[in-house]
Amino acid sequence: MNSKIDHKTFTIVLMTLVCYHMFMQIAKSGKVSDSDCLRASTMMDGVQDIPTLPQTRGATAQKDANQKLRQGKTGKSQQEGGMFKAPQCSSTQRKALLANLHIKTGSKDKRALVQDSRCPSEPWMEEFFAKETKETYLAVNVGCNKGLDAVGMARILSRNPKFNVYTMYKTITGTDGNWRPACGKPANVKIAPDTPVAQGVVHCIEPMPNTIKSLQGAMEATGHKDSIIIKHAAMSNQTGKVLFPNALAGTENFSLKSCLDDPTNPACMEVPMYTLDSYLEEAESSNKDKPLIDMLLVDAEGFDWEVLQGADNTIDRARYLTFEVHNTGNWPTHSLVDLVQNNLKNFNCYWTARNKLLRISDCLDDQMARLYDKQRSWSNVVCSHQREVELSQVMENVFERSIAKQMPK
Repeated sequence: MNSKIDHKTFTIVLMTLVCYHMFMQIAKSGKVSDSDCLRASTMMDGVQDIPTLPQTRGATAQKDANQKLRQGKTGKSQQEGGMFKAPQCSSTQRKALLANLHIKTGSKDKRALVQDSRCPSEPWMEEFFAKETKETYLAVNVGCNKGLDAVGMARILSRNPKFNVYTMYKTITGTDGNWRPACGKPANVKIAPDTPVAQGVVHCIEPMPNTIKSLQGAMEATGHKDSIIIKHAAMSNQTGKVLFPNALAGTENFSLKSCLDDPTNPACMEVPMYTLDSYLEEAESSNKDKPLIDMLLVDAEGFDWEVLQGADNTIDRARYLTFEVHNTGNWPTHSLVDLVQNNLKNFNCYWTARNKLLRISDCLDDQMARLYDKQRSWSNVVCSHQREVELSQVMENVFERSIAKQMPK
């Protein structure tokens, strides 16, 4: 038999099988009909020579595997020009997302999210940064409070066991203050033996005067004063001076609103106020280079929106961003969805919970967004910059795994 006929016959058979598989998989959605398959098979009638492709091995096979990893449920790559933008959620993904949220039409339940979003665990994030080989790092912690997150960030990014969260906890709780963490006693991220150590700094920014004094003493005692920079300041979307309540060191839940509501309160003290952009411009005035910020954490007790509004330049430098959403402070006057769609349009953002991610970017329809804004409660949001392709892929994979139980088989 002629080789040309062999190739043609083989191709027609292959196309028929592909069409049959495609029909069986998605014909129920109404997107493929029998006539579509007929047209696809008859398209090959004029085929002449079909060249045989060589086998792909080694680096080429690995490249193909990596390409599959970058593909979403649609089978189309979301990576373009060195960026990874999470695809638009399908209707079934939205339903699965809704099943993971406490959002119900007409509900007065203020638990807008699963409760474990209040105190999330993120092993996927810890594993990602543990595998990095960067020699330097930079992180910023707005609302540093007890300094536990700052030390934890330094440990993850430096891969250096000298940054011990529990040691910091014991040190700072040895001083007078309200040191009980809202999410319980901290734990250290494990560091593999002989892991290369990176050098860098974490900016620990805290407005409460008594807490600042305790932080400075604890960093001195633990030997971290050169690696974790303590800054006494409030952060917002404007600069100047502002009243901030002073209480027992380590006290949480106080914010700018505490003194805005009662400026005559004798506990309110004047503190310097920066935007994140103006603070880093001052802190990095002697640096010609402006490196990427590996981690940017904002915990401003209901004023996270204002902090992010004052960080136009800083945000784009962030690789990994995390902030809190509240039904206190100024959050009730703002929209999380608008923030994500506009200020954070170059990020893929998710609610984070206990080893779970629930996507916000391109996933909430108008009705879900309105319901969420009405019913929101304390929750944590994490975002990866779209240029961080590998990190973004990891987070999207976690999201797909998180809603897998609610997706049709």
